Amino acid sequence: MSIFDPLLSQFGRSGQHKDPSQKPAAPLQVKNTEIFGRSLLTQVAAGDGDTPIERSFHRNAVVHRCVRMISEACASIPIDIVDADSGINSGTNRQALHNILTNANSSQTGADLREILVSHLLLFGNAYLEVTGATGPEALYALRPDRMRIIADDDGWPRFYDYRVGTKTRRFDVMDQPGQLIHLKMFHPQNDHYGLAPVTAAALAIDIHNAANYWNKSLFDNAARPSGALVYRGQDGAQHLS
Repeated sequence: MSIFDPLLSQFGRSGQHKDPSQKPAAPLQVKNTEIFGRSLLTQVAAGDGDTPIERSFHRNAVVHRCVRMISEACASIPIDIVDADSGINSGTNRQALHNILTNANSSQTGADLREILVSHLLLFGNAYLEVTGATGPEALYALRPDRMRIIADDDGWPRFYDYRVGTKTRRFDVMDQPGQLIHLKMFHPQNDHYGLAPVTAAALAIDIHNAANYWNKSLFDNAARPSGALVYRGQDGAQHLS
């Protein structure tokens, strides 16, 4: 199974695009300054931005490099459309699918989008892909997992996906608008709706590595002098060990 299988289904099996009853709204585009009020560096310096993602990807060079290497490698894999049974190999559908996988949207190429999706999976365990278009898939957008909230129905299945940006919330209804939002997730043995991120499993090792780096930096900040000294005072005022 490919991560693009849900997208392929949007092109149908009959050689024609699906005709959704309602055109999806454009994705929210909000600047970071409008969301947080302060830059990330300001938060870290103030000590109030200590989230798992910041302790791993933002502050740990090993984690940052690993995520970049994996995501860039996945994004560089060439994509070919070979499913002959889907009716996509001919006509308009093949060209439309090729276009959307090559140029995801007006500001991102397909490789850029795949790199973001893989990074989200590694850091959050979840990745969300919004599919927009009037008469069929025309653009793809990666949505931030930390802004998404799943609301289940009475049977426990996901029914709504709420995407919150600042004070605004967009709701995706998987029943009324199937295929508008694609949820990719990694395996989680104890959660039905959300995936388990690899950095979560490595959290202890990351914290130990960060603590060692912070200690080394503090040592160098103190001119490589330890913060304490061992003083020996022997009997009768002797100041030296025998």
